[in-house]
Amino acid sequence: MSEYERDSLHRQIMRTQGQLATYSGYDDDGLLSWQRSLAPGSAPVLPGQRPARQGCVTSRDYYWNNHGEVGTIDDGLRGSVVYSYDRSGYLTGRSGQMYDHDRYYYDKAGNLLDNEGQGPVMNNRLPGCGRDRYGYNEWGELTTRRDQQLEWNAQGQLTRVISGNTETHYGYDALGRRIRKATYGRHTGHTARSRTDFVWEGFRLLQENVQQQGWRTYLYDAEQPYTPVASMTGKGESRQVWYYHTDVTGTPQEVTAADGTLVWAGYIRGFGENAADISNSGAYFHQPLRLPGQYFDDETGLHYNLFRYYAPECGRFVSQDPIGLNGGINLYQYAPNPLSWIDPWGLIGKPLNSPLTDKWLDKGGSIWQEIDGQTWVYQDKYGNVVRYPDGYPDFSPYEVQHVDVPDLKGNHRLGPSGDFGKANALAPKGAADLEVNTWHHHQNGVTMQEVPKDIHSRFTHRGGVSNIRNKCL
Repeated sequence: MSEYERDSLHRQIMRTQGQLATYSGYDDDGLLSWQRSLAPGSAPVLPGQRPARQGCVTSRDYYWNNHGEVGTIDDGLRGSVVYSYDRSGYLTGRSGQMYDHDRYYYDKAGNLLDNEGQGPVMNNRLPGCGRDRYGYNEWGELTTRRDQQLEWNAQGQLTRVISGNTETHYGYDALGRRIRKATYGRHTGHTARSRTDFVWEGFRLLQENVQQQGWRTYLYDAEQPYTPVASMTGKGESRQVWYYHTDVTGTPQEVTAADGTLVWAGYIRGFGENAADISNSGAYFHQPLRLPGQYFDDETGLHYNLFRYYAPECGRFVSQDPIGLNGGINLYQYAPNPLSWIDPWGLIGKPLNSPLTDKWLDKGGSIWQEIDGQTWVYQDKYGNVVRYPDGYPDFSPYEVQHVDVPDLKGNHRLGPSGDFGKANALAPKGAADLEVNTWHHHQNGVTMQEVPKDIHSRFTHRGGVSNIRNKCL
């Protein structure tokens, strides 16, 4: 399906996607810097070289701010998009060249508001979003939205949506995964106008079978388990392969055919809403994947997010969190910043800086979130615990010593001008024992912490070095 090339740090730097070759570049702390998809016959790309955009089918450049947040994305199809944040890391603005600017306002509970200064939101139940008015039942589940009536079962699962002259029914298996949806004409009998059946691989969508249209099987990245790489479609003897081009979060931005033709491109707004299909192919292409783990339902405009449904127009779930306060103090919140956090199960938002959930649990670790609603906590199988406030690891319980070092450059050199060398010279307890420990660059850009190597490497992270280097630019 695809061939991969990796650098010495095992990072993916090239992937074949049919007739295209997609290249990626990173900064020294592993943050994605650029992506290019080159057509057949393009000049070879040398390691570390950033190809020009001319002749690229897709291209993106990422610019990170001093806090490790995406500040600007320069996109070959969509132009430049600039993002802004508040001091807590909430996304507050998005301005692009193609569409109007978006401003985001929040109350103290993290509810996304229509305008600044909007009145209090009782029980975190928004009365509406834009021109849409919302209604809820006693369990906090959305029951009215636009012209839609939503019905729920005793397990808190959406079972039916009535809209005008149609109604859509949803069915689930014993694990709570949606296994079918069917749309009927109201008062016209029991024959479905359309039906889709779903097949799962664990908690990840593997295949959808659409009535009279055929099937589609999804393949995902081995290291980013909710990032689609390709899909295969079939009906009868026909088979076709399609390739996904994703952004830094794993959200699909484009789809190409095996011959490299662009068949779909979306314009995804700040909280996952697709504002427009901007491909010039002229033909409809079914592309329902949105933010990691989300599936767009065109019957309702909602995104199915495994254990809940998500309303992209207001960046929140339409029912309360089934795990209660373990998922955060706001039972409807998706994430403070969809460019740095993901929530593929619809239970609890995860900062991208922290270890992958699936791999951590597979290694015998455990994860929980503190009641403040944002701080993730990881415990390894040996009982070591590290908190990730604002997405960065707090190694203070394990530090041997720390020291503030002026003019850090974001490197690991031991010489007099290197960051490790400076830290060793200024350390209050003397040079670090680098046989068993290492120096950790704190995200504040000044502090160096001596921490055990096994803790530092096991509790993976990114941000400190890149924050310093971006500041030096």
